[in-house]
Amino acid sequence: MKTYKIITAAFAAAAMCCFAQETEEIAEITEVIEEEVQEVFGEEVQEVAKVQEVTEVQEEIAEDVADEIAEEDEALEMEDDSPRVSVAFSIDVATGNISDDGFKLSKDLVLNPGLEITAGLCDGISVIAGVWANYDLDRGKKNGADKNRCLTEVDIWAGLSIEITDNLTFDGSFVSWQYHNTPECTTDNLFAFDLNYARGGFEAGVELEYMVSGESKKDIALRPYLKYSIGLCEKIDVGLELGAKPSFVIQDEGDNAWTAYILSAKLNVGPVYGFAKYYGLMQKEKIYTREMYDDVNTVFGIGYKVEF
Repeated sequence: MKTYKIITAAFAAAAMCCFAQETEEIAEITEVIEEEVQEVFGEEVQEVAKVQEVTEVQEEIAEDVADEIAEEDEALEMEDDSPRVSVAFSIDVATGNISDDGFKLSKDLVLNPGLEITAGLCDGISVIAGVWANYDLDRGKKNGADKNRCLTEVDIWAGLSIEITDNLTFDGSFVSWQYHNTPECTTDNLFAFDLNYARGGFEAGVELEYMVSGESKKDIALRPYLKYSIGLCEKIDVGLELGAKPSFVIQDEGDNAWTAYILSAKLNVGPVYGFAKYYGLMQKEKIYTREMYDDVNTVFGIGYKVEF
């Protein structure tokens, strides 16, 4: 029995020696292989590592940019929610002031300042308010009147502008016409509406006025119109605008008639422009007396307009 154990132990020792030698050889071979792999693929491994580092940096940059864009979008949304206000100021000098119906308001040299404010309420809807005046430059000099009596008319309006589509808009306003050269400062109040279609340089639409006070109370005026604008030089913003607008009056008590038509031309160079308007009288005798008109039927003028 003892002999068997001794023999078994001897075999085990021999086996362990063999396996130990093989393990050492395997370790040496593995080390050699790793060194060879490192020599062959070391540069590629380093490049892969660099690519991974660059990718991580790019991801970090992308996250930062995404955060900045999100903050900007949030700021823009806050701006969109707040009213967007624009102001337009204009001033004209013209050879007279004639109404759209062809009625002569002044045949003297006049100064026409105007101011309109637009504030966006929400997408496609804005509040509009403005004032326009007619200041007769010759009246005071001719008649010796004080400066207050040179201010012959002031128009004030407020309302809404609605963008129905990209090309179609609708404006509705309450307007007050105040004539300061009359003894009691006569005032005519009315509702004014404008449906406008614009595409390219072409515009077509119709204006409607309903008088709510004054001598023409309950009268309605319809004025279809056409406009065409041509850009002559984009570098210095030169353009030509041509227009036509007839006027049809529906009286509460009296005849209905086409009173006048307007042919207009406007040449602008940047914020400066010159214009000419011809007023052709039609069935004026059905509504107004002839004394309300005279030979003045053409108005020329120059103006300046700025928006901010």
